Amino acid sequence: MSSKIAQLCDHLATESDFQLAVQHIALNACYSGKVSRVYIGSFYRDLELEYFASFGFETKNALLDSYQRHFAPKLLKNAIQLNDVDVLPHDNQYHSQFLDSVGLSEEAIWKTTISMPLFPGYFGVISTQEESTTVLEDLEYYQNLRSVINLIITLRNDRNKRTRTAVMAHERGTRSLHLTERQDLILAMIKNQMTNKAIAIRMGYSESLIRQESMAIYKKLGILGRKEIVK
Repeated sequence: MSSKIAQLCDHLATESDFQLAVQHIALNACYSGKVSRVYIGSFYRDLELEYFASFGFETKNALLDSYQRHFAPKLLKNAIQLNDVDVLPHDNQYHSQFLDSVGLSEEAIWKTTISMPLFPGYFGVISTQEESTTVLEDLEYYQNLRSVINLIITLRNDRNKRTRTAVMAHERGTRSLHLTERQDLILAMIKNQMTNKAIAIRMGYSESLIRQESMAIYKKLGILGRKEIVK
């Protein structure tokens, strides 16, 4: 089992597409080699359940929405408290409860469902074709698998954060392209730490005009003042 987790980690460490990472988990998580079904969701600040990613479902299929409703009450508490994984064998009681709450029968191919709280606000559900039990070996495997999924969520969030930062920096740089010729000259002198009075004398304008142009430059660059330019 440890080698299975190691193989997952090795692959996911270089996978930049989150949906493909979820797909890889679904295809390779079962230690028997059989395909599993994965659903990852999240609870927002208003505690509303939101779809995040999945594999093995049709995203517009009624079963996917029903699946959310079935597990939402249980997973809401787990998603907040970050409890242990829960292994649910698909016995007669499970099928009866699923039919009552969802209104659809669970497919016979799936033998076990594992619900796992992830980072606060996220959760995962995996349906397997294995008749897993609550023995220590199974629980330890799914705890480790939960850590793997937490890892790819962290990597995804980090990538998104870096992308947003890069976009903001690009927008600030783009704004600087819209400086007028006079503003470009003033900016160059500000970089040389010249005062507004010195710039006004050099260019033959009033100090008031230089001050106004400086304010326009700061706004276009998305900064607060000349200290940021000098830095």
